[in-house]
Amino acid sequence: LGPIPAVPRPGLVHYHAVMRACATPAHWPIAASMLQDARDEGLSPNTVSTNCALAACEAGGAWRDALALLDEAAAPDAISFHTAIAACRRAGGRPAARAALRLLRRMRAAHVRPSLI
Repeated sequence: LGPIPAVPRPGLVHYHAVMRACATPAHWPIAASMLQDARDEGLSPNTVSTNCALAACEAGGAWRDALALLDEAAAPDAISFHTAIAACRRAGGRPAARAALRLLRRMRAAHVRPSLI
């Protein structure tokens, strides 16, 4: 037998795949925590990383977690904002609706154009 080949370190694309797979009502907390896991591995999560985690929060109706992720995002795009708004919609209730309206105002202030998705 020869030497065991080294296992390559996972990259962002691997983290994205796991986050998308965990974008379910039961597994969204795993996806949300993957952003920090990527940072701990020395990776720099990007907008796609944030959007994958936001999609998981939306699947779980975790609108407060989605807002926290959006606040941490370096460069949120329209998809980031729309996904956070979708998390608010899924959660329902007056506080989530107010948060969605604040996100629309924040989008405009950031010069991110709202659209229909």
